Amino acid sequence: MNRKIVIGSAFAIAMLLAATGVFRSQEALAPPSPPPAPAFAPAAPAPPAMPAPPAQELLFDEGGAWLGVTLHDVTADKARELKLPGEYGALVEDVDEDSPAAQAGLAKDDVILEFAGERVRSAAQLRRLIRETPPGRTVALQVSRNGQTRALNAKLKTRSQQFTFQLPQFHVEPFPQQDFGYRLLSPGPRLGVSGEDLTSQLATYFGVKQGKGVLVREVESGSAAEKAGLKAGDVITRVESTDVSTVEGLRRALPRDFEGKRKVNLTIVRERREQTLSVELEAPQSPMHWLQREITGAREQQLKQMTTEIAQRKSDLQRALEQSTREWLRERQGYLEEMRKSLQLLQQQLQQQFRDEQLRKLREKLPRADAA
Repeated sequence: MNRKIVIGSAFAIAMLLAATGVFRSQEALAPPSPPPAPAFAPAAPAPPAMPAPPAQELLFDEGGAWLGVTLHDVTADKARELKLPGEYGALVEDVDEDSPAAQAGLAKDDVILEFAGERVRSAAQLRRLIRETPPGRTVALQVSRNGQTRALNAKLKTRSQQFTFQLPQFHVEPFPQQDFGYRLLSPGPRLGVSGEDLTSQLATYFGVKQGKGVLVREVESGSAAEKAGLKAGDVITRVESTDVSTVEGLRRALPRDFEGKRKVNLTIVRERREQTLSVELEAPQSPMHWLQREITGAREQQLKQMTTEIAQRKSDLQRALEQSTREWLRERQGYLEEMRKSLQLLQQQLQQQFRDEQLRKLREKLPRADAA
């Protein structure tokens, strides 16, 4: 029997402590220094940071072979400066790393005079010869370097221009640790006051005839109590028709089961005179609703940061794309111009062959001079 009494007493004390913590959380929505979370309320785990997206590559597959050099035409001044045998060849402006040209030993300011036994007249012609060569074939190059001619061999590779753009990487901070404990213990509507039980001496001092009530120590800014005109030093004695004598009684007297907003009459004693205030309470929100609102706000802030970073890097990415496109179109235009010249030359050769063939046939039909 004694054991049951001890267990019952311990249980009653635990419930009393829990109720006290509930009301203290009811007293102020955002006190100057938030109360620590109860031992049984676990801290919210921080989600891991979002991984940065990998780099994306835009590929322009040209087909054909690739040497890996940037070429320019040889001018008369450049020919004299580099001691070239004539004003022809293709000047190497730059050599790509790990390219066939770099592996063959080509260097900046080299002049390619011959490609696979054919004299190089211009940079456009050399680019065409490279493209028309099957990938994987080794070709002989005659190169002029510092006025001296040397022979090199380059094994061409498959041409595939790759323009790599690193997409914006966003570092998303995990949610800060939140103290959810005291919020989870406030299922009722919020009045927005801090108070204490009225003692007999305080009741005499404030002029409370019934000698019971809740003394308001502080009113939260922007709360329902402040909007109703409640002030520090007021004594709450009744909620509607229910007398209150303790802070726990005040908490229980406030209505719970309603939606939206609801007006409640509070009877208070101010300056030793009793009066009634109408307080508009808002329906309490569930802990999950509050948690969802907090998470949504944090996600919206992260999204805003990501949008700002995207806007900042959008112009850089667009300029890089435009520059790469211009280079590709310029090289393509040079290729088409070289093809036009080659077709024109081929047309002239065919016309000359046709005239020679017609002339030969005409000569065969004419009688010979020594015929009898």
